[in-house]
Amino acid sequence: MSLGRAIFLIAPLTLQLIVYAETDQHPNTNNESQATKTNPKIFIGEEFLNVSALTPQFGPDRIARKKLFSTETQSFHIVWIKDGEKPHIHKKHDLTVFLVSGEGTFYIGNKKFSMKAGDSAFVPKGTPHHFVNEADLSIALVIFTPPFDGEDNIPVGEK
Repeated sequence: MSLGRAIFLIAPLTLQLIVYAETDQHPNTNNESQATKTNPKIFIGEEFLNVSALTPQFGPDRIARKKLFSTETQSFHIVWIKDGEKPHIHKKHDLTVFLVSGEGTFYIGNKKFSMKAGDSAFVPKGTPHHFVNEADLSIALVIFTPPFDGEDNIPVGEK
């Protein structure tokens, strides 16, 4: 039973990206605070990416990351989070996050935001941030501008 849907459209240059999350709420409750089960779907141009078919490789931090693709101006990644990130910054990259499955608290600068599937957030470069998962697993589509080089992830407190 589909109770909620969220659709996001991003069109950098000629690329069209649609993030579609269809949420099924537990049948025994109407309470939105209950955990939800989401079937995330991502359409990239005319192609469909079945996130559920991807096999995440979790590191010791219980986070898995997979780069999907890059353009000249952005890179697109799927991130699976079982626990939470450590506070960090990206000196050279802006970050846009679309939570396609799960829920948690996203800390951006000195503020915190509750997020659930379908929510999005923007983090300007140089801003401390981290996500704390409050579900079994949260999955996010993360977009870096400019394309992420793999090295610009600096723990808070380091220069």
